[in-house]
Amino acid sequence: MTEAKLTATEISALFEREFPSWREGPLMVESAGFRYGVVRMRTDARNLRPGGTVSGPTMFMLADTALYVAVLASVGPKLLSVTTSLTINFLRKPDVGDLIAECKLVKLGKRLAVGDVMIRPDGDEEAVAHAVGTYSIPA
Repeated sequence: MTEAKLTATEISALFEREFPSWREGPLMVESAGFRYGVVRMRTDARNLRPGGTVSGPTMFMLADTALYVAVLASVGPKLLSVTTSLTINFLRKPDVGDLIAECKLVKLGKRLAVGDVMIRPDGDEEAVAHAVGTYSIPA
């Protein structure tokens, strides 16, 4: 087992320093370790689409952030790591409230990382969305 390069606390501090709007945003790094990351998102009326469901772009951002956290936890503060692809499947309608995204990296190479992300409402084990994404890691 390889050790994490950054902890959840270190990633949160890094985000606060490098992304000025992070503090006021709805996202929080819950936990992170080698090949995984967990991110919480507070949703409210601003994140809803007609019909009262949390919008797809909101869940897409949450999935992408969880993948980014897993990559940074595993390779260190390589902030220029970028999404090269992200596919999301919406499984059921989530209500407004906290959503949790759990990412597990299924491949971690020198230049690419592939992650599997499950999104569920806080307090519910059944997923509302599933995403698979790839990040490019700079040399």
